[in-house]
Amino acid sequence: MIYLKAGGQKFLKIVHLICAALWIGSAFSMLIVLFLGTPENGNQLYMRSYALKLIDDLILIPGAIGCLVTGLIYSIFTKWGFFRHKWIIVKWIMTVAQISFGTFALGPWINNNVILAARLGEAALTDPAVLHNLSMSKTWGTIQALLLLIYLVVSVQKPWRSIKAQSQTSNKKGAAI
Repeated sequence: MIYLKAGGQKFLKIVHLICAALWIGSAFSMLIVLFLGTPENGNQLYMRSYALKLIDDLILIPGAIGCLVTGLIYSIFTKWGFFRHKWIIVKWIMTVAQISFGTFALGPWINNNVILAARLGEAALTDPAVLHNLSMSKTWGTIQALLLLIYLVVSVQKPWRSIKAQSQTSNKKGAAI
């Protein structure tokens, strides 16, 4: 098996961390835009919707895809692997689930509001579809952002060690007593 050398792994870690910062930062930026201020007219609603779409398209999506790609490279070309540690399995499941949910639910809610706000103008402020999209974006966007913080904790704490590592740790503790 071909593995990345130390320099390659450090570069990969930097790229992975930059992508994670983009993903997490853009998710919280979108929440700030969603929760702060209420549009008073159709133009403001359109601009807010368009700002959310730009953050999503230009920052969040590249950050998420970058995390996915660098995670794949980590799993294939380093000793971390795909299934060696439970915390990596959890991160893979969360990553695929969140990217899928963002692609098939959150993204369309954001994108449709841009279209509806442009088409309906002032009427978009009270349109049931627009209000539903905003409500879903606020609720599920908050959940997604909180899950990203869980990613961060899991990545740093690595709470579920491999079975081999767990048995070695318990043997060391038993020997110390």
